[in-house]
Amino acid sequence: MQQVYAELDEPDGLEGLATLRRRTGLVDTAADHSRANRWDEALAAYDTILASDPHNFDHRRGMLDALRALGLYSNVVTQVDALLPPPVAANRESRQLVAYGVEAAWRMSNWPLLERFLQRPETRLGGGTNTCLLYTSDAADDLLCV
Repeated sequence: MQQVYAELDEPDGLEGLATLRRRTGLVDTAADHSRANRWDEALAAYDTILASDPHNFDHRRGMLDALRALGLYSNVVTQVDALLPPPVAANRESRQLVAYGVEAAWRMSNWPLLERFLQRPETRLGGGTNTCLLYTSDAADDLLCV
């Protein structure tokens, strides 16, 4: 039900559902803030959650979503760099982390950083997308990707 209200952009409905729950934990509160696009509050909640459970990837992803929504791309890159395993230990989570890093580097127009993320083995965008992104970084005025 919360997902429906979130997609309808109905903050009053989200608040109403949150009050109907008998017990609201910090994880529920963080999710409520995220669904209602209250990113500052969501970030604070995820920071608190991660202080006690630093290895929970779902909470880490919630924090990265909040940082991204707030436009704090350098913080996204810092978090991704700290969390990425060595390339030989790539896994599903590292592929998701690299995607955050690629987006943040692109939005900051930090082309060397973008290239570093795109060269990781878990970056498989397919169809020449990696080459297109790197070409764009070299000659943004002459973008032609086929």
